[in-house]
Amino acid sequence: MKVYLESQFGKRKGFETGFSFYNLFFGSWYPLFKGDYKGFFIQTLLSIFTFGLSWFVVPFTYNKSHIKRKAYEGWIPSNDNSRQYLIQNEIFFYES
Repeated sequence: MKVYLESQFGKRKGFETGFSFYNLFFGSWYPLFKGDYKGFFIQTLLSIFTFGLSWFVVPFTYNKSHIKRKAYEGWIPSNDNSRQYLIQNEIFFYES
């Protein structure tokens, strides 16, 4: 499912939830392509310390952690469907 978040400055962007096939195929390069430098750094370190085995685990958690990092930066759900989905799946605790 795709959820939509809105920044403090009014920029609206869609984010995928669930399993990340792009992350499975491209590994730690995928966050770098998205501009998620913190995610790139974390995944690169995990790949080094686990000898690449993290490439099979991280795709299950990457989208959720990316949305949480965006929420920490001040992004909020832009519609009720996105807000409800994020609250139900314990990705986002948002009160209006």
